[in-house]
Amino acid sequence: MLCQLAHCLFLALLMALSGTTNAQKDTVLHQYSLHVEIGGPGGYGSVGYEYLFLRKEYYTLSMKGGVGVFHLRDFRNNLNPDILIPLGCHFLRGRKHLMEIALGETFHSIVKSDQEDYGSSRQVGWSSFAIAGYRYKHAGGRFILRVFYNPLIEFNRYFRHWGGISFGYAL
Repeated sequence: MLCQLAHCLFLALLMALSGTTNAQKDTVLHQYSLHVEIGGPGGYGSVGYEYLFLRKEYYTLSMKGGVGVFHLRDFRNNLNPDILIPLGCHFLRGRKHLMEIALGETFHSIVKSDQEDYGSSRQVGWSSFAIAGYRYKHAGGRFILRVFYNPLIEFNRYFRHWGGISFGYAL
């Protein structure tokens, strides 16, 4: 029930924010950034793209998407990566030292063993995630550092404690 409510709220937020917004055009605001994450909603490692679409004095809203992997090889040691695609909406508070809170969903395509014919099959689905963390971005600078706690609800059934660190560059 909680996962269904989270799905509905997340989709409603995405639809509400998908229209054009009037973000402030500030000379120190870099609206786009690239991130490399270790851990996080994209598995063991991922690359992400973030768009800051609404900024007030101390508050910022952004959307972030990425591509990551969990395992590169399957149970037969063949190259067959588990693909994860996290999508999230992030709320930031602060200027240089920021508090970050996020909600999102991760699409995953994971290789599993097929017990009927002893082969492999892909399991696809969605998992929910939240982020609570710290972000450092020097005013006017381009380097971004993130450290965060990232609880996951895998397959929207199993709770898992997770975390991550991210290095980013504002474009």
